[in-house]
Amino acid sequence: MPPTFALDAATWRVHDLERATDFYRRLGFRARPTGETTVDLVPGSAPEAGAPAVLRLVAGPAAPVAAARGAYHVALSLPTRRALAATVHRVAADGVPVEGFADHLVSEALYLPDADGHGLEFSWDRPREAWPYPGGVLAIGTDPLDVRGLLAELGDEPEREPHLPAGTTLGHVHLFVADPAADARWYRGALGMDEVISFGPWGTFLAADGYHHHVGLRRGAGPSDPDHDHGLVETEARLAPERYAALDTEETDGAKVVSAPSGHRWRLRPLAGS
Repeated sequence: MPPTFALDAATWRVHDLERATDFYRRLGFRARPTGETTVDLVPGSAPEAGAPAVLRLVAGPAAPVAAARGAYHVALSLPTRRALAATVHRVAADGVPVEGFADHLVSEALYLPDADGHGLEFSWDRPREAWPYPGGVLAIGTDPLDVRGLLAELGDEPEREPHLPAGTTLGHVHLFVADPAADARWYRGALGMDEVISFGPWGTFLAADGYHHHVGLRRGAGPSDPDHDHGLVETEARLAPERYAALDTEETDGAKVVSAPSGHRWRLRPLAGS
């Protein structure tokens, strides 16, 4: 079946654009300035002008720090297990602070804060045929990660790889929301997602096309003003054309901008060829 949903990029508002850009370069991104106060972050080593960004930075030095609570983290999905190992090695070599590691059964992950304290996850998905379905329900765990076994992917004398590989994508966004049930209804209705796992009143994971999750919802303080808040400004994604057409909002520059009940903003475009 053709895909019905695809994540493209997430935008952070940061206090110091130069500091934030330097941090993401250390993580392996290429930085592509798009204005005096904006930078696109692109994976891969080749400098193609049209290569898609997976993260965007916008300067907002006066924005309140507390509003960063709107997003728990955004996740970058790496194309191979070796790429995740190279990212762990790069982070360790540069002395970047790490918050933790996890084996989620469907994926393996590294967690760290960026220079503004925004949450980042770097992950590698196991093949779908290896995902566990006990009792017919997808299982997502939080087990300890075998970091030694992961780093063995790089061999005995690994060299620091300067760039994230092409094929790195935005895998999911994990959001703080005031009312997880209300937001979950919106994601099901507006974006066509299915509930994958429910954590009762505390949150849920939702996804399209049988994925483990494109959106995580966690009870907490959502954004109050995405035009000024420090933290996640918006998320860009593509929808199946028929669902895109059903969104009851005007199109501007080939996109429709909508907001979930807790205030998270989505910039949506139609999926080609679906």
